[in-house]
Amino acid sequence: MDLIDIIEELRKVAEVDMAIPRNPKVYLVSRNPFEIYTDMQFKKKYRPTKEVAQFVMNLVRNEISYVNNNPAEHHLNNSALSIVVKRAVKAIAGHGAEFIKFPENDKLNTVKAEFYNIARCPAIVRATDGTHVKIKCPGGENPDLFINRKNYY
Repeated sequence: MDLIDIIEELRKVAEVDMAIPRNPKVYLVSRNPFEIYTDMQFKKKYRPTKEVAQFVMNLVRNEISYVNNNPAEHHLNNSALSIVVKRAVKAIAGHGAEFIKFPENDKLNTVKAEFYNIARCPAIVRATDGTHVKIKCPGGENPDLFINRKNYY
């Protein structure tokens, strides 16, 4: 096969490729979940209420804005979505100190005692509800009491 034959084969492949009809790109219409869901549906789907979600969005809006110059593209592609999610997590975490307060020295012992009275867990001063945070085995007589449903401490 010489160079002319190779060029002829490439031309045939190009003609076949151009002859295959392509499906046009379909863009879904974006729907605002604040408008389409009732308060109850919104909370069931996203967990926070509409009011809390709006508050958090307004709090971090300027820190996570994403400029998309393509007006035909209503949805973010995976890499753009990844960037926005990283920005959102960082922005929300950056506001943590405004809302999450650690007990001061005078109240620290009171909080420890309250946790101990509730669950017999010594030296606990803070709990994260609904989140599984891996910890080292606490040791002691009954360390398996600290294993959660995901089978880690």
